[in-house]
Amino acid sequence: MPFAPVWRRLVAFFIDCILLGLLLMVIGLAFTDWLAVIGNWGRLITLSLVLVYFGVLDSSDGGGRTFGKKLLKIEVRATDCSLPSLRISMIRSLPIAVMISANGMITNILWINQVFTFALSGFALLLLYMAVLYRKQGRLPQDLLAGTVVVMETVRYFDVAEHKRWLNVGMIVCVLIALVAGIYQMRDDGSESARIAWRDVQEKLDLKGSIFNIQKTTINDKSHLTVSIIVNNKKLLNEVAAARIANAIFLGGFSGIPTGEKLTVNLGYGFNLGLVQSVSWMPFHHTQAEWAALIQ
Repeated sequence: MPFAPVWRRLVAFFIDCILLGLLLMVIGLAFTDWLAVIGNWGRLITLSLVLVYFGVLDSSDGGGRTFGKKLLKIEVRATDCSLPSLRISMIRSLPIAVMISANGMITNILWINQVFTFALSGFALLLLYMAVLYRKQGRLPQDLLAGTVVVMETVRYFDVAEHKRWLNVGMIVCVLIALVAGIYQMRDDGSESARIAWRDVQEKLDLKGSIFNIQKTTINDKSHLTVSIIVNNKKLLNEVAAARIANAIFLGGFSGIPTGEKLTVNLGYGFNLGLVQSVSWMPFHHTQAEWAALIQ
């Protein structure tokens, strides 16, 4: 078979991610304070690095092979059997670069989170669908987008099979599943009121740029709420700062936790570049009354 098996592509991608991750970790550790200040904007470093790495090496300029593909003896080709141009390779690499750089990203703007969640989950479903049912055709979603295939390195000529009707049907189903899942997650479970309160907290406590996440779970009919905040200033890593944040959220109108239940505030400091992250967390647990007492 001329086309590269999915397992070879997966192993090659894993090797490439290790190489990129090592480089990003060096960058992250060298510029931790700066990356903590700029927050999610640091992911643009990952986006650029991944796009250039895959875009250049998978093109005719790089021989159609990243380092991982060289080890697994596979390469990227255009459907006319030639090596893809740099432009085509960049188009092919863009979805992967976005998926890697936006991995686990949380912003303080709800609709942005929802858009990224939908896009990433939809692309992941498409990858799984094509990897399982169309694994012998050497093509995944990024290949359909750019008009490429992945073949064994010894292959010089091949015929690309025409798309089956069920391929398009399956792709539509994957997108609909991702959309339904996104709508389901949009249900207001109290977190949206906390996010509204958080915008006021940022103004009052000079926390602009800090990344906020709230998780609410129910165990034995009791609500457990955890507020995680990645701050951009080491001076905020203390219990007093956590108390000010907790009380500002409560005063802002959030009432998603019963009286007597403890609210956990996790304060973190570090960087998250999508492919690699290093965040040190300091957790604090108190009831609403105890949080109030800490700042009196």
